[in-house]
Amino acid sequence: MKLRVAGIGAGRRAQAHYRALAQVENAEVAAICDVDEERAQAAAAPFSAETYADYRDMLDAEQPDAVYIITPPNLHAEQVEYAATQKAAIFVEKPVALTVLDARRIRMAVEQGGVLCCVGYQQRYTSLIERARSLLADRDLGMARIWWYQGVPKVPWNLDAAQGGGQIVEQATHLFDLCRLLGGEIDHVYAQFGRRAWQDDADFQNWDVYSGTFAFASGAVGSVATTYALFFGLPQSSGLDFVSEELLLRFSGGGLQHITPDGTESLTAEEPSLEVRMAAAFLHAVETDNPVLLRSPLDDALKTLALTLSFNRAAEHGRTVSPAEIEKEIFA
Repeated sequence: MKLRVAGIGAGRRAQAHYRALAQVENAEVAAICDVDEERAQAAAAPFSAETYADYRDMLDAEQPDAVYIITPPNLHAEQVEYAATQKAAIFVEKPVALTVLDARRIRMAVEQGGVLCCVGYQQRYTSLIERARSLLADRDLGMARIWWYQGVPKVPWNLDAAQGGGQIVEQATHLFDLCRLLGGEIDHVYAQFGRRAWQDDADFQNWDVYSGTFAFASGAVGSVATTYALFFGLPQSSGLDFVSEELLLRFSGGGLQHITPDGTESLTAEEPSLEVRMAAAFLHAVETDNPVLLRSPLDDALKTLALTLSFNRAAEHGRTVSPAEIEKEIFA
């Protein structure tokens, strides 16, 4: 028996998720909702799915087994709240939220609804993670370095920090999630952001250069540098380095490089795609009502959110911030 999935959102990222669901044997994309009717119809056509303009109407009428929420993060709280009342399992894209208040609303709704909730940290679903973990085993992590260089965001709501959260919260969150997964929790952060490239662009209401430092609870140190000031098409435009004694692990471009004095081993993610693997794991968890199958459950994703929000708070207030400070507010 196939699980019926409804989708909220029909943009570029949403359509990638729907294509992934089409490759999962026990999944049926039953309905898609978007405020843009033509976009909803275009996304639904390959699946002969029903279309809606209002997600509440869709969930009421379709009663899906699961709902994918792939919308701007400032809309997630209200959509998760309604989906949870309908007892649908929930997949929500990262970042989960942009504020502590919305994060708390989401967590409370999922808890009160008694529903499964998976967050879109797809990097957790690759075998490269296990390989990296084995290479770091019995070693002391010394340093982590994150970079993400690109041009002005193509997604309109990312132009505004109030709607997208800024580059660390919206994009580098994937790499900070890997930092937590492989390096352990981060104790404190410091950051400075600026607007240097697009100062005269009225449509761009965001920071365009980001710089920060952080320290792991283990004593390892780290740095992050991201920017919207450049352009698309840069080689190795984003990545994460882990440094240990005579060992460099580099995640970049969907692959992993294992670099030592003896040479470089280059590894690539296996097929199917990470989105397909994540969708299959999510729906298997739904089918068996087994949250242990989720590699990116809500509460863990909220810790990554707290970490990235720590950089925003540090930059805005000019002080060192502990992610635990924000976690305490979210999990209160």
